[in-house]
Amino acid sequence: MIGLHLEPQSLSKRQDLHGSASFSDIWLGRLPRLILGTGSRTGVATRREQVEIDCVVSGYLERQTRVSFQLEDVFSRTLTEDKQQPRFAAAASAMEIPADRGERTPLVVGHIRWKPPLPGPGFYRVRAVLPGPAGKPVCQRAVTLALIEPLAAAESSEFGWSLPRGDRPLPLAELGSLVYQAGVRWLKYPLWYEGPQSEGKIDQFQTFNDRLNTHGIEVVGMLARPLAEKGASPDDANVLSAADEFAADPEKWYPAIEPLMNRLAAQIRWWQLGHDCDTSFVGHPNLAAKIEQVRGTLNRFGQDVSLGLGWGWVNCIPPAPGRMAPWRFLSLSADPPLTQEELGVYLDATAGAKTDRWTVLEPLPRAKYPVEVRAADLVRRMIAAKIHKAQGIFVPDPLDDEHGLMNSDGTVGELFTAWRTTALLLGGSVYLGHNTLPHGSPNQVFARTGGAVMVLWNDRPTDETLYLGENLRQFDLWGRSLTPENRPEGQVVHVDRLPTFVVGLAEPVARWRMDFALDHEQIPSIFGQGHENSFRLKNSFRQEVSGRATLVAPEGWRVVPKQTAFRLSPAEDLRQPFQVILPSDAAIGEHEVRIDFDIQADRPYRFSEYRHLVIGLGDIVIQVHTQLNARGDLEVEQRLINRTAKSVNFRCQLFAPSRQRLKVDIVELGPGAATHVYRFIDGKELLGRTLWIRAEEFGGVRVFNYRFPAEQ
Repeated sequence: MIGLHLEPQSLSKRQDLHGSASFSDIWLGRLPRLILGTGSRTGVATRREQVEIDCVVSGYLERQTRVSFQLEDVFSRTLTEDKQQPRFAAAASAMEIPADRGERTPLVVGHIRWKPPLPGPGFYRVRAVLPGPAGKPVCQRAVTLALIEPLAAAESSEFGWSLPRGDRPLPLAELGSLVYQAGVRWLKYPLWYEGPQSEGKIDQFQTFNDRLNTHGIEVVGMLARPLAEKGASPDDANVLSAADEFAADPEKWYPAIEPLMNRLAAQIRWWQLGHDCDTSFVGHPNLAAKIEQVRGTLNRFGQDVSLGLGWGWVNCIPPAPGRMAPWRFLSLSADPPLTQEELGVYLDATAGAKTDRWTVLEPLPRAKYPVEVRAADLVRRMIAAKIHKAQGIFVPDPLDDEHGLMNSDGTVGELFTAWRTTALLLGGSVYLGHNTLPHGSPNQVFARTGGAVMVLWNDRPTDETLYLGENLRQFDLWGRSLTPENRPEGQVVHVDRLPTFVVGLAEPVARWRMDFALDHEQIPSIFGQGHENSFRLKNSFRQEVSGRATLVAPEGWRVVPKQTAFRLSPAEDLRQPFQVILPSDAAIGEHEVRIDFDIQADRPYRFSEYRHLVIGLGDIVIQVHTQLNARGDLEVEQRLINRTAKSVNFRCQLFAPSRQRLKVDIVELGPGAATHVYRFIDGKELLGRTLWIRAEEFGGVRVFNYRFPAEQ
C-alpha cells in the first residue's frame, strides 16, 4: 500500500490554499538488503585472525547471486577483490511473488563469512557490492576496520579524549576497550545524573571507572549534562552553559550533583565545569571568587578537588589573585582551531601561567580535506603541543563523522590509527631537540623509556642514511612498522611528506648530535689562507668515553687538524679549534661538512654528524637568471649586490663549457645592485650544463665563485 498524505501545518480549520495532489510515476521493483559487520562494534582488532566480515543478503534474489568484496587501504586504493556466493536459506516469512518473466522467485536470506587478506596493521575499508541485471550494482555497503599492534603505553601521558555524549553511541563496555586501545591516559566524561535512573547509571559508571583505573587512565568528570546525539531534537540538547549553570547560589545547583559527588568524589580527583569548548566563563566579572566558591562546595566531600574550566586561546589567561589560581587547569580552544605554528606561539606566550594548559585539538573537517592532509595536520599539532609543553592534549569529540577520529556510529575512522600511533609513541616523553640529517629532513627527537623517538618528514620523498641505534623500528601514521635496512654507514629511513616515527634510537647518540656545534657557520670567501673555527661537543653518555673525531670537508678543502682524539668524563665539554683553507675554485654558498665519530663507551659507537659551512658573509651576493631569447641565444643575467656601506670593485668572468669566457668590470658599486647580461649564441646546446661566474675583487683578497645550471 502506498499513500500520499497532505496536512496543514496550522491547527486552524481555515486554510488559504485548496487543491489536489497525485502521483505522477510509481515504480515497483525488488530491492535486496545487504548488511555488513566485522564482529566488533568498533571494527578495531588486535589480531589478524579476529577480523572476519559477516555479510547478510536478503530479498528476492537469484540462487546464483555472487557478492563482490573489495579491500581498500586508508587512501581508498583497492588491495584485493573477491567474489563469494552466499549460503541461502528460505526466509521464515517467505512468500512467492511473480517475477518479471513469469516465474516465481522466493524470498531468501544468504550468509557469507569473508576473511579479508589484511597485509598487516593499518586502517582498512571493506566494500560489498550486490550485482543486479546486466552486472549493475543494486546494493552496496562498506565497513571500516583497523588492525592495530599492541603497544605499551607510558605510565603518564598528556594525551586524552573528551566524550561529550557520554555513553552514546557506544555503551560503557565498548568504550572501555576502545579508550584503552586508543593510547590515551586521560578521559573527560560528562557526569550529571538526574531522575529515578541516576543511581543505576552511577553504578555503571563506577564499574567503567574502575576498569579504566586498572589501565592507568585518569577520568576527568565534566560537570555538564551529556550533549544530545547527532540528529536528535533540539529539546534533547537543552544544556545550559557552565557559567549559567554555576552562576546561581550553590544551594540551587548543589542538590543536583550531591548524590553523584557522594559516590564518586573519592574516586575522581579532576573535575571540569562544562564541556571542552564551553568558554562561557570568559569575561565573568568576579571569576576567581566564583570558581573558589564552586571549588569550596565540591570540597565538602573531603577531597582536594582539582578544578578546571573552558577558556579561549584568543582571551588572556585569567590572573590568579594569589600564589595559586582556584582553577587547576584551563581547557583552551579556538574557533577556527589554531595551526601548529600558532599553537606553539600561544603556548610559549603562556608558559608562565599559574595553571595547567590543556589544549583542545579538533581535527580538520573530513568534507574539505583529504585524509593525508588531515592526518599530517593532526599529528603535527600533537607534536607542537608536546614540544611547547602543553600539560594536556585532548580531542574534543572523537566520535564525530566530520571532526572526529571515529565515526558517529562508533566505528573506527581514518584518523584513529594516526592519533593512536602518535599518542603511544610520544606520550610521557621529553622533548630533546632535532638532529641535522644528511638530506635535511625536518625532525624532532623525544626521550622515552626504552630509547629515544624521532619524528621526521620531508616534502620530497628521500632516504636518510645514518646511524641511529641498534634495534630500530619505523612506524607510519597507520601503525604499520618495518625494520630499517642496515648499511655500513647506518640505517636507511625512508621519508616522505607524512610524518614517520623511528623508535629505539640510542639516546646518548641523539643527544651527542644535538650538542655538537660549530663556532662559526660562515667563513669569508678568501682563498689560500686559514680561517679559524672550532667545534664543541659534550659527553652525553653515563660513563667516561674515549675516541676521535674526523672532519670530512668538500673535495679540495684543507682542514687542520683533520682528526682529534679525546677522552671525556660524563657531561664534560670539549672545544677543539681547527682551520679551514679554501681552494681557489670553492663556490660561494652552503657546503656540507661531515664529522665522523669513533667512540668507545659501554660499547663501540661509530656515527656521523652533518653540518653546513657557508662561504661568504652575505655582504656581497651574486644572483643569476638564465633564459633563451627569441634568436636562440642563451642570456645569463648577473646581479651583483653590495650590502655594505662602502663602494666595491669586481672583475666578473663567466665560464661556459667549450665557449670563450666573457667578462665585465664592475667599478665603484655603492650600496645596491649592478646588473649585467652575458650572451652565448646557439645557447640551446648549453642547456642543462654547469656554468661558472668568478668575481675577483680589485685591490682585495675576496673571490666569489658561483656555479649554476643553464636553464631555459
